[in-house]
Amino acid sequence: MGKLIVTLFATALGVAVVFGWPYINETRAKWGCDLEAPNAGCVELFREVGHSWSLHNDLPRASLWYAYASHAGDAASLFHLAWVHETEGLTQLAIRHLRLKRLYGRESPAVRRQRADEFFESNPPFLRSFVIAESLYRQSAEQGFDPAMNNLGQLYMLGVGLPFDIGQAFDWHLQAARAGNPVARWNIAIAYAQGLGVTPSRARALDYATWHPSGTEIPEGLRDMALRRTRLYSANLPEIYRAEIRHGLKQGRPVTIALETLEAPPDWAWFSHKPWAPSPDIPSFGDVLDRAARGEGGALQSSDDWARMRGELEAPTPSQRFLLDYGPPVLRENYDQVLGGMEETETLMRTPDDE
Repeated sequence: MGKLIVTLFATALGVAVVFGWPYINETRAKWGCDLEAPNAGCVELFREVGHSWSLHNDLPRASLWYAYASHAGDAASLFHLAWVHETEGLTQLAIRHLRLKRLYGRESPAVRRQRADEFFESNPPFLRSFVIAESLYRQSAEQGFDPAMNNLGQLYMLGVGLPFDIGQAFDWHLQAARAGNPVARWNIAIAYAQGLGVTPSRARALDYATWHPSGTEIPEGLRDMALRRTRLYSANLPEIYRAEIRHGLKQGRPVTIALETLEAPPDWAWFSHKPWAPSPDIPSFGDVLDRAARGEGGALQSSDDWARMRGELEAPTPSQRFLLDYGPPVLRENYDQVLGGMEETETLMRTPDDE
């Protein structure tokens, strides 16, 4: 009976410490540190308080302590504060996406796309979260914090709330990879495997798929909280890869990501690297529409000719489909207008034959 009581007491004490740890850390920080001008030890404590609250799913309170440490210029805390803002934006984005799907999920693709365009054109307030995250990531990256370099590249790859820029995305990933960040190397490998801003190269993808640790000491950028928030495929790094990196550091051995993970987005990926804004590297579809509107697709002397050309327009190439889905709304409007006009002309040309 005595052992049972001791066990229950120890369990209760452990639970109390776990759930009370954020309050304990916060009290230490408030009583033992100058919030306006903290020393190096207090800056680290502020960051730890932020981690404690974020692990208890209280991101607003976590962001307060990250902000205290960021105010002192701490690059790691700037990174974590940026991650909080980005996460808030992604959460709101997911909620809005589900609402749009629930409201217009049974409508035609054109209507669903129109509603989504109207929503983003209204500049919803949560898009500001991505702009703030970009600024904070940049401040951290300019201090040499490689997880921030990587996540800044991921923001430009995502292209929500700020311009999609595949060139900047690749450059920031490359800077982070050269600074020794394993996740950035894998994002570069993904770029080469899928041709994102670079010429596809299986050999280069395989080269960047392997990360070689520079030592067994764990830098701040590879500690658990930073590592789990470093984004791969626009998602937080899964535990399976974090464990591989930890083992690689401990044993001083290289870590390689699987080729199939590079070539196609896995189930846990938040996005499949389809940006939300058009890329300047993709050929314009406007010329095709202009030519069709002028009837320059060849000799269109019969209704069958019109039907043939309309069929070609209704089966766009992947690049053209990309611009229709993610380009300016006016492009989709012109496309629908041209197709509608061709269908009307085809109908008129068939009418005499029917009579």
